[in-house]
Order: sequence, then C-alpha cells, then structure tokens
Amino acid sequence: VNEYHDSHGQLLGYHFDFYRIEDEAEALDLGLEEYLSSESWLFMEWPEKVSSLLPTQAVPIYLHFIDENTRSIDFSLKWVLIHLPSLNISINGIEFGKKFPFLD
Repeated sequence: VNEYHDSHGQLLGYHFDFYRIEDEAEALDLGLEEYLSSESWLFMEWPEKVSSLLPTQAVPIYLHFIDENTRSIDFSLKWVLIHLPSLNISINGIEFGKKFPFLD
C-alpha cells in the first residue's frame, strides 16, 4: 500500500497493487476493509482479484498507454455524477456541481 500526500502533507489517497496476491484473504490481511471504510481515495490495480470486497459505488477507471509521454483515462462521468452527487469537479475549465442539466 502506498500513501500519497499533497504539498501540505494532507493525505490524498492510497494506492493498492493486487497483482501478486493469491486470494482476497491476503487483501483483508493488508487491512483493506479499514481502508474501504475510510474517507480517503483508494486507487487499485488488479481490482478483479478482490472484486467481492469492493463497494457497489466503486468507480472503474482505466488508464491506457498511448506512447512514452501520453496516457488516456476512461471512466463513466455519468456514473460518477449519479453516485457522488456532492462531487464538485472541473473539466477543461467547466465547473460541475450538484446540478447537471446534461443528465436531465
């Protein structure tokens, strides 16, 4: 488990790489349940290895290698907005908040 902090030392989130685990019991031994019940962002590689432990509100994010300097990120913005209605995000300078007219 890796911890990530901002420049002020505030916790941003945790990163898990489940590639080498053999079963979900190993993830539980790492304390996954405690991390899942925290208010922190959790990023997981190989989440399919712990799929039955993941909450229903988990947002799948896919990172794709384009070339040496370029990556793409795929996720369902509509899913995020429906399941996390208090989320405030900015995409290309456009602010999104609780009301999303394009979902009406």
